Amino acid sequence: MDLSKLKDAELLNQTQKLVEQERELLTQVLHHLCEVDRRKLYCDLGYSSLFDYAVKELHYSEGQAGRRIQTMRLIKEIPEVENKIATGRLSLTNIAQAQSYFREASVKAPQKRQLLNQLENKSTREGQKLLLSLQPQGSLPKEKARQITVQHTEVRMVIDESLKNKLTQLRSLLGVKAISMNLVQLIECMADMSIESLQIKKFGKKNLVPPATKATRKRTALGNSTTASSAKPYRANANANANSHTNINLHAHASTGVNTNAHLNHPQQNTLIPAQELHCANDIPQGQNFNLVPQEIYEKNILHNNHPQQNTFTPAPESNYQTQNKKYKNTRYINASLKHHVWYRDKGQCQNCGTTHNLQYDHIEPLAQKGETSIENLRLLCFACNQRQAIKTYGLNFMERKINQKNEELIVEKTVAS
Repeated sequence: MDLSKLKDAELLNQTQKLVEQERELLTQVLHHLCEVDRRKLYCDLGYSSLFDYAVKELHYSEGQAGRRIQTMRLIKEIPEVENKIATGRLSLTNIAQAQSYFREASVKAPQKRQLLNQLENKSTREGQKLLLSLQPQGSLPKEKARQITVQHTEVRMVIDESLKNKLTQLRSLLGVKAISMNLVQLIECMADMSIESLQIKKFGKKNLVPPATKATRKRTALGNSTTASSAKPYRANANANANSHTNINLHAHASTGVNTNAHLNHPQQNTLIPAQELHCANDIPQGQNFNLVPQEIYEKNILHNNHPQQNTFTPAPESNYQTQNKKYKNTRYINASLKHHVWYRDKGQCQNCGTTHNLQYDHIEPLAQKGETSIENLRLLCFACNQRQAIKTYGLNFMERKINQKNEELIVEKTVAS
């Protein structure tokens, strides 16, 4: 179309109509995004969030995706915003700025409506001035993160006196090794200690190392050629199955003086044999670290008991792991040992989209449909993918009723508590 041949009035009229159509299309896009979010359809495409879907699948820029999602959520709360967008009285940029202010200031719906009325027909700069005038004097700058190299990110933040004192106290508790630490090293040390503490809380101290898999035990059973060796128990390689972005180094140290046999035909020489796999924990020598089991004890308990002689009808006895989990198979309770096995098997990431955030243990076959709480029927899913699976299984209306019921219960609890 050759626009140069259009008359001035005709060009202006067509431009006006196209802008109106663009705004109408924008509101339709927002409604479609809202419905996609309601059904969690982005999980079917392997995305962990609506934002990832909008950026990677719809090819919006991060800013465009963020503004549309912010506006979509505001429309759900305050429906009249849609008409203001369609008529051009409110821009997506001002709405996104307002949403950020609403979150920080915990603004209620009536105050939101009042502020949105004040933002009508204002430019981005005018909207910023209005929102800044509502903030208290001397408000602190926001946290900022900026990628400066492939491996480094610059983070700017402001800490209060309380956090500063806690960091000073942490440095003093760490002793001599913390004297030369800069702030980055101190935070890294603090993160390592927190990860270890949370792993103990999540899995129990004895489960800090990856479990021996059936394949590992089978390979060990086939490696019957053994020779006398020095007293060295197998050591876990914590990075063997971990995602490259979430490596956690776990170190275990064994006491010396225990004679063991070394396998020759073992493809992974640094494979741990966890003590929790044994039938008789009493066979562990006194003073031996519980997580490090010499091979002779492993052979005595695992190979001998789990691999009986041929031509016998005596069933192999169950391991402690199987026995202690058997009684929970028809309940929702998942004990630490079972969680530990599922976590390492799934490499600490969602089995649908691959994210490592907000993970949950999901029953592949639901308990309501006679599924069991067993390692074969459990997997890691993020919250969104877990919700999507529930929608597929029980239907969208059923899940919405359950969510609304839960939200009402939480409101009642907060009311009673206050």
